[in-house]
Amino acid sequence: MANCKMLHVIKKMKIKQITIESESKGAIIGGKEFINDNSDIFVELENGEKYVATFFTYQNIEWLRKKKSDHR
Repeated sequence: MANCKMLHVIKKMKIKQITIESESKGAIIGGKEFINDNSDIFVELENGEKYVATFFTYQNIEWLRKKKSDHR
């Protein structure tokens, strides 16, 4: 029953704007390597609520992991 209520709420949410950071700023690694990248995604709903999520490529996670271990 809770799933039906949640689905009803989701259907009423209307997206006002979605912004993908890497589309406006380019890739983080020298502006060229989209395969090694991460990006913040901003979602604004018509009711004023705002959400953000960060997405990483697998290669970027590995690059960050190696970068951190090199600095130890």
